[in-house]
Amino acid sequence: MFAELRTKYEAAGGGSDDDGMVGGEVERWLRNNIARIYLGQTWNYLPNYHHPDDIEYVKITDHSCGYDAKTVLTKDVDIHVDVFDLSNDESDLSQHLPSLADEKSDIADETKIVSPQGQALRLPNRRLHGTWDRYAKPVSHPIHAAWIYSAEKSDETPLAAMNELCIDRTGKTTLCQALSQQLSIRLGRQFPVCKLVKVDAQSVFSKWFSESGKMVTKLFASIETMLDEDEHRFVCVLIDEIESLAGTRQHSPSANEPKDALRAVNSLLIAVDRLRYRPNVVVMCTSNLMGAMVDIYTGKPKHSHEEDPAFLDRVARKHFIPLPCSAARYEILRTKYLELAKCGIITAQRSACDGGGNNDSSETLLDDNSQRFTPLDHNILPHFLELPFQKYSADECEARQLWRLAERCEGLSGRTLRDLPEDSLSLHTTPDPCPIDAALVALSAGVAEQFVTG
Repeated sequence: MFAELRTKYEAAGGGSDDDGMVGGEVERWLRNNIARIYLGQTWNYLPNYHHPDDIEYVKITDHSCGYDAKTVLTKDVDIHVDVFDLSNDESDLSQHLPSLADEKSDIADETKIVSPQGQALRLPNRRLHGTWDRYAKPVSHPIHAAWIYSAEKSDETPLAAMNELCIDRTGKTTLCQALSQQLSIRLGRQFPVCKLVKVDAQSVFSKWFSESGKMVTKLFASIETMLDEDEHRFVCVLIDEIESLAGTRQHSPSANEPKDALRAVNSLLIAVDRLRYRPNVVVMCTSNLMGAMVDIYTGKPKHSHEEDPAFLDRVARKHFIPLPCSAARYEILRTKYLELAKCGIITAQRSACDGGGNNDSSETLLDDNSQRFTPLDHNILPHFLELPFQKYSADECEARQLWRLAERCEGLSGRTLRDLPEDSLSLHTTPDPCPIDAALVALSAGVAEQFVTG
């Protein structure tokens, strides 16, 4: 079983000796105090632990004992604790890539060539925290397992050999960023410093003839320099909307497009080949043209004028990202409601006319100021893996109601689901804070409107 331990102190980087010691201490605490553990189980406080104030939380996140094994005896499994802290570091990619104008160029000095646009994030990053649980985990366990296995064997199998292409329909960029975050946590001992380099594919094209290929070359040369500076640095390269680059080469001759586009794609292919044998880098790409790139059922290249076979041959894994399943939809809605509860917008208390049929407003929980702001937490809206537990089996249980609403949301994208709870509250409720049952009634109305207007 794998557990994540988030610390409260600012760590210099994952994988330090102190982190290893803390991880060992928490593993012993789990064995001495917890008989059974299950996926999603979280502790915000560790009784009898000698430094409880140093720990933000401990959470069971993954396992390697079969996907159906949700609850296990602590004494029967090995426990691996990954210690991490979140970074706020986020910078523009141009700060990490020297400008092309620093080198001799065939064009005049007054025309400066800008560097490719993008972002560089230190991982694990606060901005991406929780993204895996909200969007990715319910639908991407096979993807995660394959990457983690190869990452842990990276001394023998270079990670760059597992270049990945995520195909539309929704959530592909979020999944890649979440996967990068999870890799940085799991590999923290092996690679103390982790970076996510996110590049906008269309930004590598220059308006100056013959400069696009140079921009691609410069981009990957800078990434290689970043890798060479520290062999313990792990870099995830995410190229968003790759079809704007890799899908161009086949069209260029017939469409009378400039040969500069051909040079850019050729530079990309050469650069990816150079990264292939490095053990501390992964390259992930996303595409919206699912039919143009690969067959979504077999993952094999489609033989049409849209695809670039040379690029697809270099992609070891191709994943079609569908619309969110029921579990993913439930998690998106659940985490949004927990966020609204933290802001004081939603309360755990029921409104006056709850399921008991008592409409007497003289004795309501909302009139009791001591009960008014009862927090909405994971005990009321649990992780989807905890729903089979007995205490969540009643039909009137809030978690069950939310699950039924999530099932009704089939066909909605992740972005729509994320906005739906807040939009429903603003359109269909007035209390402040809003009782949880009224919020769910409002969500039901919001879901109905989506399919009427959609």
